[in-house]
Amino acid sequence: LTVDDYRKEASLRLKKLARDYYEAGSEDQLTLARNENAFQRLLIRPRCLRDVSKIDTSVQWFGRNQSFPIGLAPSAFHCLATKDGELSTVRGASKAGSVMIISSWSTTAIEDVAKQAKQDNVELWFQLYVYKNKAITSNLVSRAEANGCKALVLTVDTPVLGRRLVDIRNGFTLPKGLRMANIDSLELSLMPSVEEGKSGLLQYVSDQVDPGLDWDVLDWTTKLPVIVKGVMRGDDADEAVRKGVHGIIVSNHGGRQMDSAPATVGHLDVGLQLLIFLGSSNYFLQIEVLSKVVRAVKGRVPVR
Repeated sequence: LTVDDYRKEASLRLKKLARDYYEAGSEDQLTLARNENAFQRLLIRPRCLRDVSKIDTSVQWFGRNQSFPIGLAPSAFHCLATKDGELSTVRGASKAGSVMIISSWSTTAIEDVAKQAKQDNVELWFQLYVYKNKAITSNLVSRAEANGCKALVLTVDTPVLGRRLVDIRNGFTLPKGLRMANIDSLELSLMPSVEEGKSGLLQYVSDQVDPGLDWDVLDWTTKLPVIVKGVMRGDDADEAVRKGVHGIIVSNHGGRQMDSAPATVGHLDVGLQLLIFLGSSNYFLQIEVLSKVVRAVKGRVPVR
């Protein structure tokens, strides 16, 4: 089976609200299309008569060995797709030997995801949105540390939410019974109900997420290695190095934020002084096979 097979099957099974949320990019979805088309332009010129009887795909991340160099990017609201939500995702990560990055907006609490991850021997990282209410943010970081997450992934490309027209037209909000399970406050864990022509997620981000972040946000104290997600420029990567981050994720948020952004795969030469990951937060635009990763990084070791 391929990713496209799963995509087609999901289109048949998911309700329209969920399917459109998972699949769509922002505005005219030009960046989403660039992401997809960029891989089609990359080619592999194979070498011959090389011993491939023993291939090792493992990598070292933060001193720990990972059997597979592809991880699961953070994405929200897995319970829109299945009752088990993020717990099902953990089980899939276990079978693939992959790292999983749990979203701040997981619909399953981090404590439950961590318990499943420990049972299935999956390494967890935690993705962080910074709230205007600093107590919420501090609580999320503390729980990530307490529940065995091995890295903190700070999303920096969402000071405001991208204009996702499909969600606006659908009046997207979380269905009754679903909440952002990592947010202790019941009121703040629920997305506002909106009329057609408005997005509950857009309203939530506008109300709750801090748009005033600058590089000083990296001065926080945490026991975890910090990875900055959403870097697309070399000068930003240099500043991240100066701030002491442990890695960056080169990402345009899966084409779901700025619709004039370039494809990430063409912007991986941002520096080699730290771990570089190629990221996608679009649910169906995940890297399908290892060959695409090889094409993306031109065989270079430092990019994951």
